[in-house]
Amino acid sequence: MLDYLKTFCGRMRSTREINCLDERVLEDLGISRSGLRNLSSTPQAVMRRFTAMSTRQCVDDGALSDDLQHLSGLVSRCQSCSKTRACEKFLADPTAAAEQATFCANFAEFRRLSNQA
Repeated sequence: MLDYLKTFCGRMRSTREINCLDERVLEDLGISRSGLRNLSSTPQAVMRRFTAMSTRQCVDDGALSDDLQHLSGLVSRCQSCSKTRACEKFLADPTAAAEQATFCANFAEFRRLSNQA
């Protein structure tokens, strides 16, 4: 689902395109117009870190795709995080245990989501 979302957002980079979406389409997607704008403007490096961290935390894609508005908030939190170096270092170390990522702004929510799977 995250790959689909990245592809979809890549096509929707134009604010004009997002503004032209029907409210029913947004409702079907489960996301507000501002949430979609947020996702579509997220730099690829942030999406890469977000996806890698959610995977390392054993979060199922389905848990993230169930609520795109919630996903938008998590990505936004990742985008504004000041712990980028710690994140990159953690993600580069395949031996680092998931529990060591307490620096992550989404750590608690990822843990909650991984327990729901």
